[in-house]
Order: sequence, then structure tokens, then C-alpha cells
Amino acid sequence: MSQLTYIIFAVLSVHFVPIQRTPVLTTPDLKAVANCLMQKLTTEQNLDSLMGNKWALVYHTDDRCDGSTDGSIENLSPEQVNGEITLFVSNDGAGWACTPKDPSKYMHAFSLQLLVKEWDRMEISELDEANNHFTLIGRGESDYLRVFCFDFDGKFLISKLEYRSEDPG
Repeated sequence: MSQLTYIIFAVLSVHFVPIQRTPVLTTPDLKAVANCLMQKLTTEQNLDSLMGNKWALVYHTDDRCDGSTDGSIENLSPEQVNGEITLFVSNDGAGWACTPKDPSKYMHAFSLQLLVKEWDRMEISELDEANNHFTLIGRGESDYLRVFCFDFDGKFLISKLEYRSEDPG
């Protein structure tokens, strides 16, 4: 080995620092998203980092006196999940325990954070990795949140939230 080759080799050897790579999640982890969402909801943290750029909200309640109330809204920005969302809903007025009412349509204020504050628990009841969705239940099993995700560059983001409250009557 020539003296010049030896010097170059010595300089390169001294300055070489191995690069440590952080582990990369090669496939999205639906359970991790579910756990992260539960943690953020229970500690009242912002949820926008979990949301896709254009996500949808589906709202459904079934009340023994008022009947079924349904509505949905699409193309929501990630930040909108953190506050109040106003959506158009329809109520059929066909509750089974009271005198039927006329159907109605109105604007409804929805706040996920406020609704889950009333839950006595929060747990994963369904984890469907084949279809990229999971369900969180709370307040008995009558109130639940079905969450649909999509894979965006190796990370699951939420594309649709379905909030459902079924009167157990």
C-alpha cells in the first residue's frame, strides 16, 4: 500500500460514523392508530395528526322517543375534528316508546370531544385489518365510534368517522 493510499484510508476510517437508522414501520398498524386515538380522546388532545386531508363524518342516533337521526358531511379538513362540526341531519320522528312526531331536518352541532367525555369507558371492540377499520365503544355498548382508515405512505390516516348512539331501551 502506498503512503498516499494509507493516509486516505486512515482519514476516511477516522471520520466514518455509522448511520443509525430508526426502525421503519413497513406496514401500517391499525391497532396502534386505535390506541393512539383512544389516548388522544381520553386526554383531550388534538386529533388532526391522525386524520386524512379530506375525511368524512357520519352521524347516527336512535332514540326511543325521537326516532333515528342521521346525517353526514364530507371533505372535512384534519383540523375540523378538534372542534365543533355543523352538519345537516334528518330525524324520522318514529321513536318506539312515544307518540310519533313529524319528520324533521335541521342543522346539528357535533363535537366528538364533548360526546366522548360522557363515556364511562373506551375500548376497542372490533379490529378489522382486512377492511382497515376498527370500532371504539363507550358508555355501555350503546355509543360507539367506527373508524375507517387508509394507508398513506406506510401510515394509516383516518378517512371516515361514524359516530353512533343506539338507545338500548
